[in-house]
Amino acid sequence: EEGDIIAACRLVTDLLDRWPEDRAAMSLFEKTGRCAGSTHGGAAGAAPEKKGTGWTGIVAIHDRAQERSRQMERFLIQQLEGALWSEGGDVGAEVVRKAQQRLVGFGRGQDEVRALTEEFRKQQSSHAGVSVAYVLSDGFQTLAQGRSGKADPTFRELERCFFYGEAGVGSDRICPRDGRPGCALVDTLPPHHRQACTHFLSWSWSYTLTQVREALRLWVEQTPGLRAEECFLYMC
Repeated sequence: EEGDIIAACRLVTDLLDRWPEDRAAMSLFEKTGRCAGSTHGGAAGAAPEKKGTGWTGIVAIHDRAQERSRQMERFLIQQLEGALWSEGGDVGAEVVRKAQQRLVGFGRGQDEVRALTEEFRKQQSSHAGVSVAYVLSDGFQTLAQGRSGKADPTFRELERCFFYGEAGVGSDRICPRDGRPGCALVDTLPPHHRQACTHFLSWSWSYTLTQVREALRLWVEQTPGLRAEECFLYMC
């Protein structure tokens, strides 16, 4: 289990710390059977009883433990990154908190974990895409029509009513990219509509709401295996 592996890595590391760290001392031990300046190698000139024991065996165990430790740390960092993609959902905050606690328990400082978390949020904001399912949803259509006051506004017409003023979309949130008030629409969406971008959408803000929605609907319908909820657009 995760906790047992961490404990084992620390135990072996602590054990090695009681032995000379100098590589020259290790070389001398391998040749003479004792560590320079240490009593752990037995009498001078006494070779290890069996191959793989003594200093060489300890170093091998330590190296394996260190590699396992690095693997575990990478795994925990990946867990945190994955948890942040779920942030904003029903259980997202709790998943993130637990991922942060695991890294702290592994030996990372709290300030370091906090900085890593903010860096991941920044990266994810830059790489996030809006789901095709959201653009095709009744909720997005209602939002666009309600803010613009038009049945079929262009995206140029949506620009000011969406993103300017105190009531702009995302104006009440802190941007994860620069830490200032106001974030992109994609950063206001729940996790199932905001994930790593899968497709780049080439389009124009002069297109109408209907043109964009119908083009995307046709694309999904005519592309075998394509699912609207699994496609996330870079749609700037």
